Amino acid sequence: MTEVKQVTGAELEELVASGKRVLADFFLDNCGPCKMQKVILKEMAKNAENLDIVTVNLGQSAEIAKNYEIGTVPYLILFEQGQVKERMLGMQQKAMLLEIINE
Repeated sequence: MTEVKQVTGAELEELVASGKRVLADFFLDNCGPCKMQKVILKEMAKNAENLDIVTVNLGQSAEIAKNYEIGTVPYLILFEQGQVKERMLGMQQKAMLLEIINE
């Protein structure tokens, strides 16, 4: 069982550079859909194998938003082997996320 962990932009860069599979959720504190997305990610984390699920607060890590050209939240990026594999704008349902992750 994996936990969803909040990381800084620098910590995310380290995880991505390590080559791990990472699903990153970029959010802002005052975003309602972002809060709902977190609930879905926590549910997914219970069965996530070989996947780190992290959240990044753009209010505290604004520079990372520029690096990945994030203009709207929630915004999810799936990284594999240090590269962006998939970008998802807006809140994503569990079934859709599982489909993308298990491709």
